[in-house]
Amino acid sequence: KQVPESEFVCKGAFTTAPSVVLSEPTKGKSGKATITLTPCTPLPADGKIAVKLPWNLDKLAGGRVSMGGVTGMDGGVAVKVDADGDELIFTRDGTGSTVKSNERIVLVIDNFKSPDAAGATGAFGVSTLGPSGKPVDTDLNVPGSDIVYDGAFAKQPAVKLSDDKTAAKPTATLTFAAGTPIPKDGQIKLKMP
Repeated sequence: KQVPESEFVCKGAFTTAPSVVLSEPTKGKSGKATITLTPCTPLPADGKIAVKLPWNLDKLAGGRVSMGGVTGMDGGVAVKVDADGDELIFTRDGTGSTVKSNERIVLVIDNFKSPDAAGATGAFGVSTLGPSGKPVDTDLNVPGSDIVYDGAFAKQPAVKLSDDKTAAKPTATLTFAAGTPIPKDGQIKLKMP
């Protein structure tokens, strides 16, 4: 059941928690990013949406970011990366209508580069902004992503023998750091010369 707009009490929060999903959560790779948000406070036709990144896009990667699609919001919208490289700003051009309270917006960005380091990214921050740039609805704890390696080891494998003499029957110790998670029913294969 949808709650009528008149019954919402907006306290600077979204009616549903925003999300940021990366299509390519692999270290240094580019893909799509999908941002979903449901503002409580109506978003005017000349309003903005800001997404704070838990990493910086370099100048080259930031310059390649482009709009891949928008649903839940009419009129024109453009995306740019701020001067620090750690925030995406979506600016509505004033030609559309106001997005009503509790209306879901989905923004898709193309050419979005994942961080150059593997591991947890940390939280994203999502805000709607008035035309002046003042935050209206804000969530600074949007779950981040786990960035993985591209099929490589995070730390190269090394084999150490307990005894390296001819005809010895040593114990072999294998050490490495996986670049991607190993499932609990996964296997590790070691080919000895």
